[in-house]
Amino acid sequence: MAQPLHANRSLRVVIVGGGASGLLMAYKLQRNFDDITFQIYEKNSDIGGTWLENRYPGCACDNPAHTYVWVSFETLNVLSNSADCLVIRSEFLTIGDGLPFQA
Repeated sequence: MAQPLHANRSLRVVIVGGGASGLLMAYKLQRNFDDITFQIYEKNSDIGGTWLENRYPGCACDNPAHTYVWVSFETLNVLSNSADCLVIRSEFLTIGDGLPFQA
């Protein structure tokens, strides 16, 4: 029997990319929905996006990045003060720990 249009149902979501936006999407799905499963697919061997790929000397976030407001207040303080790229990547690895990820 067909379910009504607004009936609750399980959904599966594919997240393409394990950078800031992909991690934000995973965070929002976990926090706001009960019947959603997701998988993060990333072209690189690990999460981090641009913070994984760019490791040159002096690489850093040089302005407060409002994209990162979804992380913990401790992390936000680290990231909003011109954080080094390795610090940002470390924070992203902590956030992404335990998320369904596939390179």
